[in-house]
Amino acid sequence: MGFEILFIFALAMLLLGPKRLPSILGHLAKAKAKLDNATRTFTSALQVELESGDHKRVQRTEGLEGNE
Repeated sequence: MGFEILFIFALAMLLLGPKRLPSILGHLAKAKAKLDNATRTFTSALQVELESGDHKRVQRTEGLEGNE
């Protein structure tokens, strides 16, 4: 795994040059941070919805049992 990363880094240095590479890596790091934040937000919202859905399902089931 380490060799592949080293190869990609060397290729990026050849293609982009030492002046542009830090800037591009900074933009990539910011984009990754935004993606991580969006993933956490989505996961939290989904978890809340799933938990509230389970609660509603239990209420409906209890209501149906009382009608029997």
